[in-house]
Amino acid sequence: MNVRSNYFALVLSFFFLLFVSISLRKIQLEKNKDLIIDKNIKKTNYYSLKSESCDKKFSIEEISEIAKFSVVEVNTMIGNGSGFVVSHHSNETLIVTNSHVVKGFLKVGINWTDGSKDVAEVVYDGGNTNNFNDLALLKIPYKKGKILKLFLGEINVGKEVIAIGSPKGLGFSITKGIISALRSGGNLIQTDAAINQGNSGGPLVDMRGCVLGLNSFIFANTEGLNFAISSFFIENFLKEYTQSPKQSKIPVKRKNFIKRNSSVDIKKNSRIN
Repeated sequence: MNVRSNYFALVLSFFFLLFVSISLRKIQLEKNKDLIIDKNIKKTNYYSLKSESCDKKFSIEEISEIAKFSVVEVNTMIGNGSGFVVSHHSNETLIVTNSHVVKGFLKVGINWTDGSKDVAEVVYDGGNTNNFNDLALLKIPYKKGKILKLFLGEINVGKEVIAIGSPKGLGFSITKGIISALRSGGNLIQTDAAINQGNSGGPLVDMRGCVLGLNSFIFANTEGLNFAISSFFIENFLKEYTQSPKQSKIPVKRKNFIKRNSSVDIKKNSRIN
């Protein structure tokens, strides 16, 4: 009788341990599904990087999955903004953001959605002397994250868009709106998608998950007057750097500090046609 009881106890213990092991495995898999690793990124490769690929619509949930491996929080000693992976060039990762986000720093902190952190070098800076050169490229010396596709075709007023970034340093966040108007010959995209402090440098994407512009500034004391630099400028800015990477656009006097805070570019009495 004792032998039989011990046998059943052993069997029950085995199945209990097996159940615990499977449960822990599921918890670990669930925990790992958001890590910025190739296995997870491949699952969200809904489109290729060819220009004709921006033709499939996604749900907001799918766009969130596409973007979370690309959009980052950019931190300096005096503020924070957003950015996104725009290229893997020469086994390095290039992240685009606003020039006013990096504010003259040589190095900035990068926070990914999985909690991992990196230090990026500011390798190309447009200088933020007007609405169209408020761009900067950051470099991480290895491949990481997912490239977001730039859409370079025609866009129309009324199109649904999603603004993605890290408002107030709170981490990955999305807001939905429409293209309210195209300004300056289509070079600036006006949207009512909410853009707050910390959103600067994040992507404005359409329902195909492709980038239409880079969220850059808002009008002070207004609601729904938010603006993004067209993806055409991002594409040209990236080409300038990749074709002549030694050609520096970085001002001489730079700083080299990293700290977490908050910032945004708020235009006052700016004239936009």
